[in-house]
Amino acid sequence: MFSTVYRFFTGTEWDEDTEKRHVENSMKLTKVAVKKEVLLRMADKMKLENEAEHEKKKLELSKLWEITTEAAIAKIESSAMTELESVRDNTLEVEKEIMQLRERLVEVGADYARAEIEISRKTFKELEAQKDRNERLSEVHSQKVLENLSVIHEEEKRISDDVRAEKNANAKMLIEEMKEGTQQQAELATCNLNIQNASSERKNRKHVNLKIMEIKRQSTDLGRWYQETLEVIGAPPELYKKLTRKRRMKAKDSLIRFSEITSSIFSKFNELEQNLGRLELQDVDLKCVIQNIKSLISSFGEIIANIKLTIEIDFLRVMSSPPQNRKIIREDAELEVEQSRELEIKIRELELLEKEKAAELFEERERQEKELEVLAARLEAEHQAKVESLAIQRSQELQFEKNRLERKKEERDALLALLLKQQKAFSEMLRTQESLRQKDLSQLREDRSNEKKNNQAEILELNKRFHETHMTGDERKDKVFEQNIKEQEKQAFRKGKMMWNELLHTNELAASLHADEKFEEFQEGCTLLRDQYRAFNNEYDNIEPQLIRTNNCMKKATPIKPFDLEKCISALRNFRNQTVEISVSGSEDESYYQGLISQASELVREIFKDINIIKATTEGYDHEECSDNVNIDENLTRIFENRQELSILMQKFNVIGKNHLQEALAIQMEKKMTARQEAAEKEEKDQSPPEQESE
Repeated sequence: MFSTVYRFFTGTEWDEDTEKRHVENSMKLTKVAVKKEVLLRMADKMKLENEAEHEKKKLELSKLWEITTEAAIAKIESSAMTELESVRDNTLEVEKEIMQLRERLVEVGADYARAEIEISRKTFKELEAQKDRNERLSEVHSQKVLENLSVIHEEEKRISDDVRAEKNANAKMLIEEMKEGTQQQAELATCNLNIQNASSERKNRKHVNLKIMEIKRQSTDLGRWYQETLEVIGAPPELYKKLTRKRRMKAKDSLIRFSEITSSIFSKFNELEQNLGRLELQDVDLKCVIQNIKSLISSFGEIIANIKLTIEIDFLRVMSSPPQNRKIIREDAELEVEQSRELEIKIRELELLEKEKAAELFEERERQEKELEVLAARLEAEHQAKVESLAIQRSQELQFEKNRLERKKEERDALLALLLKQQKAFSEMLRTQESLRQKDLSQLREDRSNEKKNNQAEILELNKRFHETHMTGDERKDKVFEQNIKEQEKQAFRKGKMMWNELLHTNELAASLHADEKFEEFQEGCTLLRDQYRAFNNEYDNIEPQLIRTNNCMKKATPIKPFDLEKCISALRNFRNQTVEISVSGSEDESYYQGLISQASELVREIFKDINIIKATTEGYDHEECSDNVNIDENLTRIFENRQELSILMQKFNVIGKNHLQEALAIQMEKKMTARQEAAEKEEKDQSPPEQESE
């Protein structure tokens, strides 16, 4: 370390760096000149290559059109031959269809005779089958009448059995309903008790969770301040020398803030450990974790002290460098700037030369493109003339074959019309035979319909008898059922009323528990807000005497003593964050408390503004160069007034707790007592009329 400090004071290290930069600038100028020569040679070479490529394209274009003409002629020949073959094939197919139509005419005549005989035979068989089916249905009806008589006797027996079973089932159901109602009432009572237990358990866990969240937030700030410090301390030596004094001082301030947050986290862990010991929560074991984190935080102290010492030594070394070294540094910097300007001019000249060569090459390529377009147009005209002459010749041959095909199609259409005429006559014969068949079937259906009416009258008589038997049994069952209904209505009314009251009580308890949760969140936010404001007040009270002495010294234009505002700013920052995070959703008047928070945020912003002005004024103050009367009277006065207003606002956030759950339980107990008295009075009234009648 001593050798590094010695080289810095003697200027050896600075000279080596300067000489190195001069050599790099000279090498860059040489590279630019070499690049310019290479560019000129490449431009000439590309021009020659472009001419050769143009000649090659002309030859390729001529060959391409020759190949295209040959391909077009071959395509026309192929297309014409294909179409001729297609027309000839169609002619052969039409001739085959003509032969088939002639054969079909002969077949249709034979089919007509066979179909007439077959339809007569089929109609006779169908009529005989319908008669057999009607006889079977008559037998089925007779069997059904016997079955209905048997069912009537069975129904009479079943009614007697059902009446006995209904009475037994109703008695069992009443007993089961009474048991179920008692069980449901016990379950609702258990649910209400669980709600009360969950309320107390939630309060304890929430208290511990708030402490843990505050520690996490401060750990995030710790990482941020550590990162800002590491950017300066962990920089390489060549970058570290270029850092300004302000940047190094900011790193020092970040270290101070780093130390403050570690102390704050340590105290929060102590508080969390005390809370865990007092609350005795189940399933919460954080003692080992807290001890390990506290050990890690303690190890930061030695590291922070060493880093502070390194920054202070480096600051003293820079401030004590001799004036001669500073003059050499300025001269080397001017020389380096001049070399940079020369290098920039050379680079711009090289760019202009590249653009000129590119424009020349572009114009040459445009001329060659136009020449290729003229050649392509001439070759295309020759190609078109050859193709058209060949197409006319082939079209004449094709027309002759098409005319022959049309004559064959006319002959086929005439045969097809004759075939359709024969098929129409065949269809007319089928319709005539079908109408005769339907007439015979209609007569059979009418006979069956008359028989069915007689059977239905007989079945109706049996059903009437069965209905009378069933109605007699239903009247007996209805009497028993009405008695059971009355008893069940009374039992269901009592049970429903009891369950409805219990559900209302459970709903009220849940709503009260939710209201308690919201109010506790708001109350904890208010407590944390007042604690943060108290911390800021304490920090400002500690620093206020120093600010007053500093103001007096500035008025007298005398030297001031350094002081540290970081703790005060940190406390004010925490207070401002709490004004943003607090939620008023659980308060009794949300708009009122939201307005108070807005006022507090505005006052905090004004205090921040005044503290930053004080910090900037004191840091830039120099009693020797100060000509005007510089002071911070107005800022201190505004801070004093804003603090008084904040104190009044904070008193309004001292809310008193309200137990919604206990109030709901008290109201429910009162309602239950009233309901019991009313039920007792109603029972007395219900029992009094029978006694009077008996008398």
